[in-house]
Amino acid sequence: MFIFNGLTVILSNDSTLQTYIATFVLVGSLLFTFICNRLLSLILEYFVVLQKKYNIMSSKQCPECGEKIVGRTDKKFCSDGCRNTYNNRMNKDQKNLMRNINNRLRKNWRILEQLNPDQKTKKSKAQLIALGFDFNYFTSIYKTKAGATYYFVYDQGYLSLENDFFALVKRD
Repeated sequence: MFIFNGLTVILSNDSTLQTYIATFVLVGSLLFTFICNRLLSLILEYFVVLQKKYNIMSSKQCPECGEKIVGRTDKKFCSDGCRNTYNNRMNKDQKNLMRNINNRLRKNWRILEQLNPDQKTKKSKAQLIALGFDFNYFTSIYKTKAGATYYFVYDQGYLSLENDFFALVKRD
């Protein structure tokens, strides 16, 4: 005798009946497992949607201070202060060499801008040197078809002329 879901089934020696019963039990349990797995999958999908929508149980942490992040799902920092501190630290000139070169370029640009208010002028080498201009630092070189070589510090440039004079220009 075999009991299945409250039903009593008398098993005979007939192997066909036993095979049918075994198949029925196997198919029933597979179907039950499939339905349970699908239901569980739907519940988990719904939970993920809720979590994204309402930021439930967010485990994201601020990369600067490590505090838990509350708010939008794409939020990366807990506050504006942490975001600024992190970005300033990441964008800081890592080496003194880079910082010194950038400072030299900035100083050269300021000198050229100060001496060239009209976008095109002529100044002596002595005037440039007196203000601290360093001819070794520039950002680009432009050679004309005539063979003249302009040195640029960003958009401010200079061309060496005769008698230690320079033509100062501004590129648009």
